Amino acid sequence: MPIESLIGIAVYILAVVGLAWLSSRKESREQYMISARALGPFAIAASMIAGWTNMGLVMGLSTIAFLDPLYAFWFSLGIILSVTAVAFMAGPIRRIANDAGLYTMPEFILHFYGQGAAFLMAAMIFVIYFIIVIMEFMAGGILLSSYAGISPALSVLILGGVVALYLMLGGFNTMIRTDVLQCAFIFLFAIIMLTLGGNSDFSGAAAMQKITAAFGELSWTGGLIIMLYTAPAQFVAPDLWQRIYASRSTSAARNGLLITAAVMTIFYLIGTPFLISGLAAAAPDTDPQNAFPALLNLFMPDQMIPLLLVALMAVIMSSIDSFSFVTGQALVYDGFAKFIPALKNRPKLATRIGVGVVLLVAMGLSLVLSDITVLLYLIIYLFSCLLPFLYCILMKNPPSRTGTMTAVILATIANIALYIPGLLNEAINVGIAAAAMVFPFVFDVVQRRSGGGAKTDNAV
Repeated sequence: MPIESLIGIAVYILAVVGLAWLSSRKESREQYMISARALGPFAIAASMIAGWTNMGLVMGLSTIAFLDPLYAFWFSLGIILSVTAVAFMAGPIRRIANDAGLYTMPEFILHFYGQGAAFLMAAMIFVIYFIIVIMEFMAGGILLSSYAGISPALSVLILGGVVALYLMLGGFNTMIRTDVLQCAFIFLFAIIMLTLGGNSDFSGAAAMQKITAAFGELSWTGGLIIMLYTAPAQFVAPDLWQRIYASRSTSAARNGLLITAAVMTIFYLIGTPFLISGLAAAAPDTDPQNAFPALLNLFMPDQMIPLLLVALMAVIMSSIDSFSFVTGQALVYDGFAKFIPALKNRPKLATRIGVGVVLLVAMGLSLVLSDITVLLYLIIYLFSCLLPFLYCILMKNPPSRTGTMTAVILATIANIALYIPGLLNEAINVGIAAAAMVFPFVFDVVQRRSGGGAKTDNAV
């Protein structure tokens, strides 16, 4: 590894760990778990941008854009519109979370549907976000080993070790502060790359020609299906809900998410299809799985590699910390701790144990798996299964707990059963999600007519 790159990485790690140490001193439980519910709009936006500008999504979306820029456009539009919609749901979410002192999404479900539904939500969150953490380590291992000249295993060990250190020190509060720092690095790198980088082989005109040709084959029906397929991920994203819980006011939460949606529009909806289409025109023989590294190679001169390494670490670690924090909480704080007296009333300890276990296992699995895009599709399929739980926030009298849980379970079984043999696609997934949203009402009608009294089993 060149000495410049080594110095850049060392300085960045010291800055992040130092910030974590300063943030963690005399930290209360509320600060560790939810930043004392005092976040402003820019802190929320910076944290969301840093967390969701993740390498698993960037590399997966780059692969999709290389193969079909129009698909990437619709894919991104679904994400952005759903973040915008959640921004206008922030009021009741924040009010309920604050009144009940909630830290996590499973606790929110517990508030309405009881412990069984909360365990189901925790289990689903654990599976989905554990896959995302693995994706981040996979992408991080590939990229850091490519540019730093170290092995994928050592790359993963460095990333996991640093994230574990600062999450153990400071929890959610430290994560937010480091995310703000990492977001600044991401913006700085993007600006420098687009202004000082470049390659004569890249043609903006060729990129637009490819995109225009794709739009000539536009299918509004297909585009709507893709949007409906990607949208659920944000509606039921526990890391997004936690930022709402942590906001100092409803307007701070709403404005923070609207800023996030605006930046995502630039990064994902416009930037990724355009830049990757230019890559496809300049280097059509590129392996789609390596589209994003190839784009970096196209733009980045050798003297900018140290800055690139720091930016990559910022992107990767800001995602790993957010997702491993949520996953660790789902595993222990919302899961096993409910049965262990020593952990039940110690949320900081439960979260630390969960985060440590998640990081350790995910690091190992990331070294034996290979296809990031396949995992990206799988997690979005699974997110859609959680949609029936949204009725607790959307309706004054939501469907019954039994009907809602049954819908979630059946949707999960259907998605997995079709995914394993390769029979699941976006249209079928949207159909399953629609059926899951209707099922609780049908279930309750049948129960009432049979004298089952389905409307009486909710917690609230």
